[in-house]
Amino acid sequence: MKSRKLTYPQALVLLAALMIPGGLTAQERGSARTQNPVSLIDEPLLPEAAVSAESAVTVDGSLNGTGESPGSKVTLLPTSLGFSCSGRGLMCTCTPPKVVTLTNNGARTLEIADILITPGFPFRFSQTNTCGTMLGAGESCVITVSWNRLTGSATLTVSDNAPGSPQTASLAGTFQCISRSGSNRSDP
Repeated sequence: MKSRKLTYPQALVLLAALMIPGGLTAQERGSARTQNPVSLIDEPLLPEAAVSAESAVTVDGSLNGTGESPGSKVTLLPTSLGFSCSGRGLMCTCTPPKVVTLTNNGARTLEIADILITPGFPFRFSQTNTCGTMLGAGESCVITVSWNRLTGSATLTVSDNAPGSPQTASLAGTFQCISRSGSNRSDP
């Protein structure tokens, strides 16, 4: 059998092909497995100290060079919430609490460090959630945001171990009720 040196990227493709069912024929898989794929690398590997515990090569059908696992994507939807009060006197009605969903679209457990609303003073918005500190792969949790009827804006921030953290959603509330006397007031 003829041996051939591969560059580091070529070796990664070979290793990836070995892991994907149907990526190589049975004969190619058998041939490649009889050799040490690392010995086929033409370039030196990184020194052990340069490789962190977080480093990983992942395969999703194509080789992606970002170093991020395609399975570590997290979504926070919707990305903005609007609240308001409108009407006259006792007939002034306000938006009820709204829900934001945090979804772990990845293959790994998401570690949630904090769920905060900033600025926190003067407490225009508050939140409760079902998230806990860990969110399993493919799971979602709900963050319920309440508005305390003070005009202003804030940001809901979820800090976690996913690439692109933190995830955010903008919050805005406007109080526009007309008193019985007919004057417009912007805060209760």
